[in-house]
Amino acid sequence: APQALFLMNNTLVRASAVDWAKTLAALPAADAVRTAYLRALGRAPADAELAAAVEFLRVQAASYPAGGAQLALADFCQAVVSMNEFVYVE
Repeated sequence: APQALFLMNNTLVRASAVDWAKTLAALPAADAVRTAYLRALGRAPADAELAAAVEFLRVQAASYPAGGAQLALADFCQAVVSMNEFVYVE
């Protein structure tokens, strides 16, 4: 659990997610999700994962007053690097 809290609360992790999101920002949402999965996990997202992530980006962007798409993408990037699949290599 301490590792999960570190990934959620550490300023370096958040700054890295923000920077990563900037590299994905020019892409349509679905392409940004696919690219993030490929870079972080070495695989494409399953159809259900892709749909859930695109919906997350839509809802999350709407929750921010300004700059929502960029902030939502940063939230998504931070979530990807917090996934067990990223943290634990099998």
